[in-house]
Amino acid sequence: MKRLTFYLLATLAVHSFAQTAQEYFASGIRKYSTKEHKAAIEDYDKAIALEPNNGDFYYWRGLAKAYSGSNGSALRDYKKAIKKKSKYSDTAYYIMAHYEIYMLEHGYRGTGVLGHRHAIKNFNAAIKLNPKYATAYYEAGMAKASIQVEDYKGAIEYFTKVIELSPELAPNAYYRRGDCKNATKGMQLKGIDPGGACSDWKKAESLGCKFVKRPCN
Repeated sequence: MKRLTFYLLATLAVHSFAQTAQEYFASGIRKYSTKEHKAAIEDYDKAIALEPNNGDFYYWRGLAKAYSGSNGSALRDYKKAIKKKSKYSDTAYYIMAHYEIYMLEHGYRGTGVLGHRHAIKNFNAAIKLNPKYATAYYEAGMAKASIQVEDYKGAIEYFTKVIELSPELAPNAYYRRGDCKNATKGMQLKGIDPGGACSDWKKAESLGCKFVKRPCN
């Protein structure tokens, strides 16, 4: 009887001090916020061990891994987060696309059109999940306007959407849209007026865009 009582008390003590997945996750968030990224990863690992189908855990572990320099492992976590339907899936798609553009621009993955189109695909996936994701529209527009893709009409549509959604990004979107309109001179694209470039640049300047250095009549 004494042994049974001792066993029950010991079992209760263990369960009393055992942390739940959500508690490990909350601890990881706190450590991440104070830049204790490796310690945060350890907490996320424990949370995932207890709830392996929680996509949010993978997303946050991916962020911590990225800040720790483990970009490849972080990308795998973002993909798992999306697969497990994390509420942060739109941001996971955006991060993956942005990372791919960064790698392309810095020469780590060549400069081919396929890489940019794959990044655009991820930006579009983010937009599908969050139709008001202005930053994703902007970055997708930049990718479409790149010399590798040169989809100026598509870029103009995206920058127009940014102007509709985000007053904060609107100055740069007007500027970039003006550049795209100017680049279509001689292309005769339906619905695109190359002459509208100047009014877009002026609008960008009036809104405080610092990049505008374009000739206007």
